Amino acid sequence: MASSRRGVVAIPFPGRGHVNPMMVLSRQLIARGVHVIFIVTEEWHGLINSVDPPPPPELDIMTMPNCIPSESGRGKDHPGFVKAVFTKMGEPFEEVLDRLEPAPQAIIADTYLPWAVEVGNRRGIPICSLSTMPAAFFSVLLHFERIPPPENPHSPVREKNEPLEKYIPSLPSMKLSDVDPMFAMSSLQAALQAASTAKKAQCMLFTSFYELEPFTINSIREDLNYPVYATGPSIPHMLLPEVNSSDHITNWLDNQPKNTVLYISLGSFLSVPPSQFEEIATGVKASDVKFVWVARENSSL
Repeated sequence: MASSRRGVVAIPFPGRGHVNPMMVLSRQLIARGVHVIFIVTEEWHGLINSVDPPPPPELDIMTMPNCIPSESGRGKDHPGFVKAVFTKMGEPFEEVLDRLEPAPQAIIADTYLPWAVEVGNRRGIPICSLSTMPAAFFSVLLHFERIPPPENPHSPVREKNEPLEKYIPSLPSMKLSDVDPMFAMSSLQAALQAASTAKKAQCMLFTSFYELEPFTINSIREDLNYPVYATGPSIPHMLLPEVNSSDHITNWLDNQPKNTVLYISLGSFLSVPPSQFEEIATGVKASDVKFVWVARENSSL
């Protein structure tokens, strides 16, 4: 059904670590009286309706066909999944936009949906790019060509502990060794394309604290020459009073000395073999460090 109210379209990258932040932002906008039209695939529509708490009733959810690999198996071919997102979602998204009457006032699109920027610009709809990555990571992608690759005989001699700010001034606390793993990322070219296309948006949002990355965010503002904002961590803080299952963790954390607890999370996408999982757990236990480990239901420690 086409929306009869003019509002803001929100389109997340189809992954749990991207859908959840976009949902939190949508809740915040709804609380401020903004009509949000949330567009996802049919599979993701079922997934977000099956969680507790469910999406707010004020959220206008519209779907596009399942034109990409299923969420349940996407980790088996990450490059193939990203390629499908980059090449197969744009046309169905535009078909959903065609059903909106009136047209949306703006589109908030995940940074990893570069085609959304092109769609918005072509249709004259302002685009706001939402980055679920730290501003520092985005800045590295934005200036990646400045960084000499490791073990390249054609690159200048460089040391792993060399400050990254020699190449990217907005990152004073990082070293070259911190970004070396990025050269081996299977989706590096897609990430670089996403960062480059974000230059054509009209606004940028980071799910970070400005106070945590002030130099980087200020530098990105100068690079992009349009409004850039830090929205704060993308956790459903407005729902926390209603959640009781983690109270014991919160109480335990409150009683620990400052900077004494290690937080561990392997995310919701990639998996590690049981032997590797056990090896990590053994190492953490042997370290005698207090920790909080967020694991999936089928994991055991």
